[in-house]
Parts: sequence; structure tokens; C-alpha cells
Amino acid sequence: MDSIRGVIQSNLFIQIANRPLGAQIQHTKALITGASSGVGRAIALRYAKEGAHIVCADLSPTARSLVQQEVKITAHDAMMKTGGQAIFAQTGVSEAKQMERAVQADEARFGRLDIMVNNAGIAIEVRTLARVNEADERAWSRICESIPSPYS
Repeated sequence: MDSIRGVIQSNLFIQIANRPLGAQIQHTKALITGASSGVGRAIALRYAKEGAHIVCADLSPTARSLVQQEVKITAHDAMMKTGGQAIFAQTGVSEAKQMERAVQADEARFGRLDIMVNNAGIAIEVRTLARVNEADERAWSRICESIPSPYS
């Protein structure tokens, strides 16, 4: 019986893996942390393009990075402009209560949560190449605060 179950599960995985991304996530409800910039923004925009409804959870609705200041439109506004459904939830992922509020915002707006992308994190932001071991204590403290966030 276990071998049959394994074959069925394997075949199901192959069928899902061979479906286009849009077919897998269309009409899903996703909460994406760190959605205002960088990789999180790219994930949120792609999911919305493929038909997912998105809660953009981040500290700020716009990119805070000096490198990304040319991005004037927020991720959730960009999604809305192209016909997607998205909201912004101001969220500090290092605090469990804020993560709970983000999930509640998703459920209030979209009725359920199907996908959660724990992308948020704080990195050392520099204008030139720098060594990680040269970061000051305050920078390290901010980085360390974001490490347990997926467990919140």
C-alpha cells in the first residue's frame, strides 16, 4: 500500500510541476514579507501577474534602499494598476503580533491564506563593497532581529 501511495504522490507531483506557474497559483491568496523591494517585490509582482491575490507585508510600502529609490510606485499599487488584487500591511516580521495582524489582514480582505513567502530580512546596506565582519554592532543587531521571523 505504501508503494502505491508513493507512486500516486510522485505522479501528482510531476503533474503539478509540469503545470505553468499561473495555473498553480491563479486565484490563490498569498502573503509575501519584504514585498516592497528586491526579491520580495519581484515575487509579489510575478505572483500577481499569474493571478494570485497579494498582501504585501513590509516595514514601508516603498523601497527604503538608496539603490532602489528610482522605484516610485509601491508594489501593491503596481499590481493594482495591472488589474491584480493587492493590499499593503505594515509589518515588522521580527514581532509575532505584527505577523498575526498581517495574516488577519489577508483573511479579512481575501477570506483565506494559501501561500506565505517568508522573504523579509535585513541586510547590511552599503554603497561600496564591504566585509561582513566590519559591520558595526547596531547593524548586526538589526540583522539578528530578523533571523527568527519565519518562526513568528
